[in-house]
Amino acid sequence: MILPLNLVFSNKTSTKIQDIQVLTITLVAPKINTKTHNQEFFKSQNIIPKHWKLAKNPIVNHNSLQLNFDSGVIIIVKNGKINFVEKNIGNPYQISAITRRYILKQSQLNYKALNISPRRLVSVPGNDETARKYITETLLNPGNWQYFGKSPLHARVNLIYKLDDCQLNLVISQAKLKELDNTFVPGLLFSGSFIYKSLPNKSKEKWIKLNLTLDKLYKNLKVFNKIINEKLLG
Repeated sequence: MILPLNLVFSNKTSTKIQDIQVLTITLVAPKINTKTHNQEFFKSQNIIPKHWKLAKNPIVNHNSLQLNFDSGVIIIVKNGKINFVEKNIGNPYQISAITRRYILKQSQLNYKALNISPRRLVSVPGNDETARKYITETLLNPGNWQYFGKSPLHARVNLIYKLDDCQLNLVISQAKLKELDNTFVPGLLFSGSFIYKSLPNKSKEKWIKLNLTLDKLYKNLKVFNKIINEKLLG
């Protein structure tokens, strides 16, 4: 991981940089609900492999269900949408394949949107000031507007990139990463969202559009990481 070249760190000892990546694929459809979705539903429909086991008990409340599988995939169901989540993705095709199978098996649903939302949480050497100053002094031009109030200014940056066939919204903010010893280290959170045009109304055209969007998943992740590595942290 390349850190911003214009940041000066007082701590000269080498620090291991953590880089945590999470990918969320969200399907939006009015009739998705927690009552019909459970572990057996996903296995009986061949949406997930039958040998997958729960890593911990389901998290259930009145309007959401969360299933954490030993494969690293997390499924979160809420009324009106379903999220397929995977951490530290080396290969996004696993979560993409699950989403495709869900769309195929639940073809009767009136899908309204498919959202691809990657996130990266990158630790930085030093203390909380390192991450704060990266946003307020590297991404933003320092000025008198920053010096007001009783404490140093905290900010987050919202970027919008117009790409060939979609729009990438990228939010950069301060964050903390939890270590194995339960201590926290400062970091930067990069939250992305690829926005596509509305889905067609006809079922066949909608199915084609959903799958074409998933076909671009790997390309989207490369763009997301290239912007972070080369344009923001390079």
